[in-house]
Amino acid sequence: MTTGPKSQCSACVHFRSPFSLPRGQRPPGPFCAAFPAGIPNQVFWNGLDHREPIDGDHGVRWEFNGEPFPQWAFQTDRLGVGGALAEPVILFGREHAGAGQ
Repeated sequence: MTTGPKSQCSACVHFRSPFSLPRGQRPPGPFCAAFPAGIPNQVFWNGLDHREPIDGDHGVRWEFNGEPFPQWAFQTDRLGVGGALAEPVILFGREHAGAGQ
């Protein structure tokens, strides 16, 4: 298993794990106040900086949760073309190639 950069979402006060809800009420992946039905891949995999408005985010933006905003998440040496990760990572048992997926 390859490990890659973590999501900007993990440093946000609005982030919720799908495991924070009882079975049957869980979205298929991570969610937050901005994206209650599930965080879009482009946001979760750092293809879009959520300190800026994103369509469908209900006006909720990234907010400090005690960790600084992960500037390294947007370093181009860790990303491939179009924001895709240079190497796939495993999340929730599935391989992900990054924001372009």
